Amino acid sequence: MDERIDEIARRILEWEKNGISRPYECRINPTNKCNLACLPCVSRGRPLYDKSKELSESDYKRIVKEAVKMGVKRFDVCGGGEPFCREDTIRIMEDIKRYNVVGTVSTNGTLIDENIARKIVEIGWDEIRFSINGPDSKTDDFLRGVKGAFKKSVNAIRKIVKYKKNLKRSKPSLVLMPVITGKNYNKLINFVKLAVKLEMNSVILQPFMSEILEDKSGLSIEYRRKIAKNLKLKEEQEKILVENVKIAKDYAEKYGINHNFDFLISSKVTHGMNKIIEEESKKYTHGLLSIPCFMPWWDLDISVEGGVAVCPRMSERIDVKGKKLFDIWNSEQFTSFRKMLFKRTIPEICKTCCEITAWDNKKIREQLYSLLHKTETNE
Repeated sequence: MDERIDEIARRILEWEKNGISRPYECRINPTNKCNLACLPCVSRGRPLYDKSKELSESDYKRIVKEAVKMGVKRFDVCGGGEPFCREDTIRIMEDIKRYNVVGTVSTNGTLIDENIARKIVEIGWDEIRFSINGPDSKTDDFLRGVKGAFKKSVNAIRKIVKYKKNLKRSKPSLVLMPVITGKNYNKLINFVKLAVKLEMNSVILQPFMSEILEDKSGLSIEYRRKIAKNLKLKEEQEKILVENVKIAKDYAEKYGINHNFDFLISSKVTHGMNKIIEEESKKYTHGLLSIPCFMPWWDLDISVEGGVAVCPRMSERIDVKGKKLFDIWNSEQFTSFRKMLFKRTIPEICKTCCEITAWDNKKIREQLYSLLHKTETNE
């Protein structure tokens, strides 16, 4: 049983019974600064950023302390940029682990030096997600926009593996997380082989988001649309992708590599989130089971400037500065949003969400069904 999914489902049941909602995960975004210029990124190139708007290290210490007090069991250090562009990110991670909770970090890996690699292993960090978009230097350097990026990321992974062995640690779990585009869709088996070669634990594929968000890069809208069009999977490429997924799945399971390949095969991820949400939420008539998205019941998302939301895609946020996280989480704004979803209303922001969220929702919905059925049987 997936303990994370089970705990989230139980907290949703708690909300229905007692009106109490407790976040399970807190997502923090240290910076929008990035040293690469990844084409699959929604900014379509190197994003602009204003360092003066970033939360301070002391802000994050306060946030982590309050979040843990609220019941948060997992922290995801990610962002619109590269977390390790901030020199204090490793100290924020160290503070998180003081509370004996799970920590994950999403990184391109190019800035992880010997000191950071050693520290990550020493503090018992749980998971590192490497956003490498090609299984070879030619493909990856092109998609990430900087020559030599692939080599630097591979060296970072090797450093961490070295310290895991030297310190006799099983953590962190190392995850390869490529975004699947029209430039790498036929290289899935090579991604798995790379993970095996580097002694990584998982390959988690992410669907390409072709939407054009607010311009953070300074690039023209026409140029950004052209990039998105060139990277989006064509119909024939989708068919080849599915065929390759099946082969890659067999190879991954042969060598003990965890994966989410079933998600790509079964969820029709290239068909768009809007359709997936509608289909999944209509499978059941029970109020809880028909909620389109469960994220506002378990996710606490904090932007680089300190804007708090119950979904990474929410634009209307509450400033964390000068306010308690508990009061923000239970605010009328967030409570109303949950009630709207409970009535099976699908907001516009949900319709273009990353399809990987649908996989989480599917698993949560199935676990909720199991728990509800078990309760009814016991009664």
